[in-house]
Amino acid sequence: MVPMGLNAQTTEGVAKGKRGGYIIGEEQQINFEVVTNGSTLKFYPCSADGVSLTEAPAVADITIIAIETSQKLTQNEIPLKDGSFTMEYNLDYPIYMYAVSYTMNGKTDTVKFRVPGAQAR
Repeated sequence: MVPMGLNAQTTEGVAKGKRGGYIIGEEQQINFEVVTNGSTLKFYPCSADGVSLTEAPAVADITIIAIETSQKLTQNEIPLKDGSFTMEYNLDYPIYMYAVSYTMNGKTDTVKFRVPGAQAR
């Protein structure tokens, strides 16, 4: 499985954000800084250099896929709250990939990102 828009195959060359997460979404309308804390993921809309946006999508659909790729979790219409789209998850395996879908300025985009260092089984 090699989704369109996939980036960041390793941590080498992946931009680190101001909050300590990874910046994803090159060649998209907006980027996201992905910050993990236990079983919580936060996706902060930002510019390519990690600066918070003054205009951001109101909601996003987020899918996470576990390394055991038959396991995935999707949450739809997650509202932007305190600057991020926040998703709680409970998976049996570590996360392999994230996908964030959003609409901004009348255009829908999806950012897909393989977690640095993750290997599918």
